[in-house]
Amino acid sequence: MFHALTIQVNQAVADKLTLADIHKKVTLLEYEKRLAGDDRMRIRDFRGGFLYPAIERAYQEATCTLKPESMGE
Repeated sequence: MFHALTIQVNQAVADKLTLADIHKKVTLLEYEKRLAGDDRMRIRDFRGGFLYPAIERAYQEATCTLKPESMGE
């Protein structure tokens, strides 16, 4: 899952997509489905607790703009 996320974010950065566009493009739906099924709360938790923060971090890594994790966005 982390490998797939990193590859997709790196490709999106190479394609010069904005972070907002990357959030729309990188969904990891196959993993979301396996981990959350159709449960709305689990889907929300997958996206908010893992996917969106992981996209942010992978974006920072891909663009060499790492921030300390405690700084959030």
